[in-house]
Amino acid sequence: MRFPSPSSVVLFFLTIFTAFAQSSDFDANKAAQILQELDQLETKQKEILRSSRMKAITILQGALHNSSSATRLYEDAIEKLQFQGLKGEAQAFDDWKKKNANLLGSKEMESALRLHLRYLVLSLERGGAEKGDDFANPSLTYAVELESVLLDQAKPGKLPPEIKSLLERSLAESIFTKSMDLSNWLPKDKDWEMKPGDFNGILEKNVRPFFRALKNPLLVQTWDMQMKFQAERITRGRLEHEADSYNSGTLPKVVFSRANDMLILGQSNQGCTEILQLIRTHPAHQDFPQWVSRVREILNSEKES
Repeated sequence: MRFPSPSSVVLFFLTIFTAFAQSSDFDANKAAQILQELDQLETKQKEILRSSRMKAITILQGALHNSSSATRLYEDAIEKLQFQGLKGEAQAFDDWKKKNANLLGSKEMESALRLHLRYLVLSLERGGAEKGDDFANPSLTYAVELESVLLDQAKPGKLPPEIKSLLERSLAESIFTKSMDLSNWLPKDKDWEMKPGDFNGILEKNVRPFFRALKNPLLVQTWDMQMKFQAERITRGRLEHEADSYNSGTLPKVVFSRANDMLILGQSNQGCTEILQLIRTHPAHQDFPQWVSRVREILNSEKES
C-alpha cells in the first residue's frame, strides 16, 4: 500500500494553480483572491498529509493487536519487496514462508516485531509534531520495554539477521517503511533516534534534552538505567572481554555525563563529588583534564556566588 508523498501532493496543487493562473488575468485586483486561494490550498495539503500519515499509523497499530497480525504484515511486506513480479511469485513466497516458519513463530521474532512496530508508530507521530516535548515520556516507557527484550536476547549465540535487522537498522531502511512508502513521514535523525533497538540513543536523543529543559528529576535516573543495562548486557551475554574496557573507558564517561546533569538539577555537591571521585579513581583516563577543568569551574562558581 502506497501513500501520496508530499512532492506528489505539491505537484497536484501546483497543476491546479497553474491552470487557474492561465485562465485568469493576474492583476492587483485579483491579488486578494489568489492569496485566499493559496491559503485554502495549503490547508487542504496539510489535511491530505495528516490523513495519509494517520492512515499508515492506523494500519501499523492494527498489527500490534496480536502477534499473528504483526507477522502477517511482515509477510506482506516481504512478499511485496522480495517476490512481487517474479516468475512463480506465489510458489516462491510459499516456499519462503515454509523455510522460515520457525523464525516467524519464534518468541524472539514476536518481540522484535512488536518493538519495531511500536517504535515506528511513535516515530511517525513524532514526525507529524512540531515539538518533541510530548514524546519524552512515551520514549522512556518504550525504552523500559526495549531494555527487557534486549537483555532477554543477550544470551550467548547469534540472533537471526531478520531479528537483528528489525532492531538495529534505521527506520529509514525498515521493511515497513519501504513497503508502505513511509519515509517522508519520519522525523529527522538529528532530533530523533532512528534505530528501534538503540537503547542509549533513545535516552540521549528522545528523552534527556526535554528532561534537562524541564529539570525533570528522572533525568539522573536515565543514566542509572543506562549503566544498569550495560552491566546486565555484559553479564548475560558473557562478554567478559568487554567488561574491562567498559569499566575503565566508557563507564567513567557516562558517570561524568550523569554528574553534569546533576548540576543542571541543582545537585551541585553530589555532582562535584562524583567528578572528584572519577579524578581520584581514573587518573590515566583520556578525559582526566576535562574532569579537572570541570571541578575547577564548579568550585570557582561557588566561590563567586
